[in-house]
Amino acid sequence: MTGLSARKSRGSLISTVLLAFLAVTLMPASGVEGAPVWKEYRNRRYGFSFEYPAAWDKAAYKTFCGLRVRGREIRLGARTFLYIEDGNPADLAVQISRFLRKKEEYGFKEEARKENTVAGVKALTVEFEVEGVHRFGAATFLQKGQRVFILDWSAGSASCDLEDRGIREFLGEESVYDHILRTFKFEKTISLPFWDTLIEEHKFVAP
Repeated sequence: MTGLSARKSRGSLISTVLLAFLAVTLMPASGVEGAPVWKEYRNRRYGFSFEYPAAWDKAAYKTFCGLRVRGREIRLGARTFLYIEDGNPADLAVQISRFLRKKEEYGFKEEARKENTVAGVKALTVEFEVEGVHRFGAATFLQKGQRVFILDWSAGSASCDLEDRGIREFLGEESVYDHILRTFKFEKTISLPFWDTLIEEHKFVAP
């Protein structure tokens, strides 16, 4: 092989290796594209935290889908609510019955109950639906000390699903509802100064 042919052969080999390297380097990582990015919400007064989609706080979605806090009611997405109630452990069954009676006023009927564990404590998830109409939902109840936490979702005409980002509010293997329950944690409460308490009770944006 002449010197010229050898140089061409080496150049061709180097080009091939370089192209292969660039192809591997620039190739999108498997499972990364479309995966949701999560953001943590922490409530200092009531001592808990959970994760929700960071995309919902982007300018395009924040007004309708972003996390909004008003006292003991937290709303995020289109139809997801977290309610914080006071109650003795013996009152949990009573609170569940009272909550479900309110649902019945809107036509929801209980379909199934499932016991599970959330943040290391026993929880109860109740599924319900409206007969003859494609409307359904679920509510999960858990208690820590003197407080009852209720995560509620029900189907409606509006949606904050973002399919291109892998975000489904309720249905799917990695729904926002399920993710909140998986990442829900109890934390130490902080006694806030009077003015901070007043602000926290009436703000619509997470602290």
